[in-house]
Amino acid sequence: MGNGVNVGAVWHVLREHVLRDEDVLKRTAAGRRILDAVWSAPLSPDARLEAMAPTKP
Repeated sequence: MGNGVNVGAVWHVLREHVLRDEDVLKRTAAGRRILDAVWSAPLSPDARLEAMAPTKP
């Protein structure tokens, strides 16, 4: 999706969908793993992207 849509937009939309469905996801082990991944992720992809491809000064 990053090639056609801004990575930050996708990041935030997917995060909101997971948070919206939190009650359903808590019911299964796979759902809890998804929640753990989302909760442990930064609120913005900027830090992750910078670590992958540091900008030059």
